Amino acid sequence: MHFYRCHPSLKATRRGPVVGLNAVHLHQSDIDGACGAHCVMSALLILGVLKRQELSEISEARGPAKSMWRVARRKYFIGAGVGELRSMLAPFDEEIEARAYRRHVMGRTLDVLADSGVAIISINNQHFNHWVLAIGVSGFKAGSDSLPSKLLILDPGHNPVPLAPWNATLSVKGGSLDRRAYEMPTGKVFVDLGSVLTIKRSTKKKR
Repeated sequence: MHFYRCHPSLKATRRGPVVGLNAVHLHQSDIDGACGAHCVMSALLILGVLKRQELSEISEARGPAKSMWRVARRKYFIGAGVGELRSMLAPFDEEIEARAYRRHVMGRTLDVLADSGVAIISINNQHFNHWVLAIGVSGFKAGSDSLPSKLLILDPGHNPVPLAPWNATLSVKGGSLDRRAYEMPTGKVFVDLGSVLTIKRSTKKKR
C-alpha cells in the first residue's frame, strides 16, 4: 500500500500548503539566488516559529526575525552555503534545533522527517546548484514496515501545486553514480546531494 506522510502541521489547499490559515510556500524570482533563504523562512513557518505577517513586514521586523533578515538579505542575490543558512536560524536557537551535515545527507533527512522536523537539502548537477525543502516522505507499506521511496519536496523555484503540500519529489535511493531522480513540474532531472540542514522544534526546556 502506498503512503504519503508530510509534516503534521501542513495541510493542502487550492493555493498550496498552509499551516493554519497561512501559506508557507515562498516562490523565488528568476533573478535572485534566494532559494536557501526562502527554504529557511518556509521551514520557520511550518514549525510555527515565524508568522506570515512577519515576513510581509520583514523590513520592519524586530527581535529574531530582524536578526534573521539581516543575515539573509546579504545573500539574497548571490546564494548561501549551509553554514550561512545555519546562521540565518541562529536567532531562533531557543525554539529550534538546527544542525548542518555534509555527509549521510539522505539518512539525516529521513531521521529528522520522522521526528516532526524538516530538512533543507542542497541538490546539484552540471546545470544548477539549488536548495530545496523536504517536508515529508512517500513510499510503500509492507506489513508493519514503511519503506520510503521518495522525499516530498517544497521547491522555491516553482509554483505550489493546488491540493498538495509539495511540488516536487526526490528519490531516496541513488542510481548510477549515486545520482537521484528529481521530479518537478517542468520535468525530471538527475542530481547529486550536497549538504543538509535539519530543523525541528527544540525539546529543551527554556530557562
